[in-house]
Amino acid sequence: MEFNSEQEKNYYGLVKRMLKDDGIIDENERNLLNTKKEEYGISDERALEIENLLIENSKVIKIDNSVFKNKRFSNKENSIKEYEDNEEVDYEIVKRRKRDKRVSKKPIYENHFLKNIWIIFCILIFELYFFVRLKATLNNPNPMPKGLFERSINWFKSGVSSAASSIIPQKIQEAFSYIENIAYISIIIILMLLLFCILFVLYIRVPKIISNLSSSKKKERKYFYAFLSFFIPAVVTVFMIIFIESGHIMDNNQIKSFEKETTALIEKEDYLRAFERVKNVEYIIFLNYPNKYISLQNREYERVLNGITNAVYIRQSEINETNYNYIMKDILPVYQKSISNLPQYIETYNKIMGDLALQTFESYTQSLIESKEYLTAYFVIRSSDYDKVIKEVTLFFKEGLNYSKYKAYKTLIDNLVNDFDERSFDEMDKENYDFIYQNIFFVYYKIMDEQNNFFKKYYNFIGGVYNNVFNGIIRTWNRVIGGEENQIKDKKIFEYNEYLNIFRDNPQEKKRLENKMAGARKRFDDKRDKYLEDLINLKLPHMTDEEQKNTIPLIVHYSDAKREKGGGTYEEYWNEQREEEERKFDDLAREKGYTNDINSIISEFKNIIYNKEINKENYEYIYKNILPRYEETVKKLKHYKEAKKGYDVEIEVLTEELDDKRHEYLLSLMDRIKGFGNTVEAKSILNKEVYHKSDRELSRNKWISWIPLVGNLGKTSYKQYWEKIKNDYLKELNKK
Repeated sequence: MEFNSEQEKNYYGLVKRMLKDDGIIDENERNLLNTKKEEYGISDERALEIENLLIENSKVIKIDNSVFKNKRFSNKENSIKEYEDNEEVDYEIVKRRKRDKRVSKKPIYENHFLKNIWIIFCILIFELYFFVRLKATLNNPNPMPKGLFERSINWFKSGVSSAASSIIPQKIQEAFSYIENIAYISIIIILMLLLFCILFVLYIRVPKIISNLSSSKKKERKYFYAFLSFFIPAVVTVFMIIFIESGHIMDNNQIKSFEKETTALIEKEDYLRAFERVKNVEYIIFLNYPNKYISLQNREYERVLNGITNAVYIRQSEINETNYNYIMKDILPVYQKSISNLPQYIETYNKIMGDLALQTFESYTQSLIESKEYLTAYFVIRSSDYDKVIKEVTLFFKEGLNYSKYKAYKTLIDNLVNDFDERSFDEMDKENYDFIYQNIFFVYYKIMDEQNNFFKKYYNFIGGVYNNVFNGIIRTWNRVIGGEENQIKDKKIFEYNEYLNIFRDNPQEKKRLENKMAGARKRFDDKRDKYLEDLINLKLPHMTDEEQKNTIPLIVHYSDAKREKGGGTYEEYWNEQREEEERKFDDLAREKGYTNDINSIISEFKNIIYNKEINKENYEYIYKNILPRYEETVKKLKHYKEAKKGYDVEIEVLTEELDDKRHEYLLSLMDRIKGFGNTVEAKSILNKEVYHKSDRELSRNKWISWIPLVGNLGKTSYKQYWEKIKNDYLKELNKK
């Protein structure tokens, strides 16, 4: 066939592939062809022409069956070969259709021997599996199983045992103690034979019977038999496995639930409850196979113990006070309480936990020393709070913990001496000074005091003798009163930790540290002395009151060494200096308090003068309250005479302003009185309110316009002036 374009050729190939599968074009293939037809730009007529050509080729010259009847298969191939060179014939389709039309003439059930052998082999494999499970069930008897298989076996076993007991005479049963073994063997043999027969019938005979009854057509029976040969064995096998494994499935579900709850306790670090739960597993879950309890317990014990060790590892990575106390106080006691019931794990896990305990102790003390927390490190090393805990989980207590404490003690004193030597060159401010005294000196002298006390060499020996005598008396008294000897445990009244004698074998190291410490101590005292001198002379005068108040108590020097600049010891000299500065500060504070009071009085004085009218009430308040308070307060100043001069100048200015303001007020008051006329009210106001207390001279030039007919008068005070004005006006009113 000739194609007009490459697209038509592609379309031809697509249709050919579709027809090659089954010889038809279904709906999905038609949709695909329509899409490609539009994509390739092929007309409907041309597409139909291509499809018809291929369809005709697929039906090529129908070869009659008579052609193949009396010829060999090679002749058939030659017959088909005739069309291979014909472009109009698709010989691949022809061969496929001829191949599909061939029908086997063999009987349906002939030559099934190999197939049956394979099925029997599969049955025997299943028998072996059944035997293993059956033997395991019989070897692990459970009086009240919950699994279907286990209950069935128990029922069958009890039936066989009863039958054997009824068949075998009583005397023979008494003579032979292995009647149970006979029943055991009988059960296995009977069940194995029974299962084989059932499976043989189900796997081989049942599919044949059902397929023969299903249809009269041989071809349909053939296909149905093939289906049943697979389906029935598969269903039976699955059912039997579920039936046999029912007890194990139930046990596994119980075990998973138990492990899940144990895991939750481990994650919460509730190890004590986890141990108790594992210990009582038989009372918590029910298993069809009791032998699983032991393996479950062992597995769960290991998980809990591994959880404890992991918890210690995790906290060791970030060791601090909280984690250290948690390990020693919470984890190790729980471990010790639990491991005592597990002798099979004691040796292995005690070695692990003992090493972890020592590592925890060493890591924590080392971290304290590195962070310069010498005081805490000293108490941790000296403390015996957790010694018992570590001892119980450590196989080699003396060689382990004692050596760790010895190393930590030696590291502690080396580090604090070196640290003090470096700090002695620094400025001795409060923070540095307090740190040295509270951490370095305290720990250093405590350690050296322990090393220098030679009486402690005999302390342990004498204490041991005393302990023996004391505890012997207690035991004797206990026997006298009728108690048991072990009712009161021996107690060590005295105990000396000889392993902390770090300089016992190396006195030269002790001497070296003492010399280094002495040199650094001299620098330290001088540095502190210089710092305090600068503080008092240079810094303190420029501080605020609050800063001085907080700084003066810090003027301390604790050294009892002789001060080279005089004044006794450093401590005595600087105690005197601090007390002197405290007195100065107290005096200054009092002075400032009085000064503040005076300034407050002056402010109140100004407020009245400039913001209020000077009537009788305000005028009297100034003379009876403000001015007396001023005089009383200014006398409290330490150098009040000198200080009073400065304040008096300001008070004088305010007093002059007061006189003028009072004078102005009285002038306005007189204008109002004159408006009253000759009345009792006018006279009353004149007598009560028209007065002036100042003896200062009234300025004639300033007030000349306000004073009629006084130009010829001499010098007159405010008091005299207003006394004369009041009297003259009263006389005038009386005349009227």
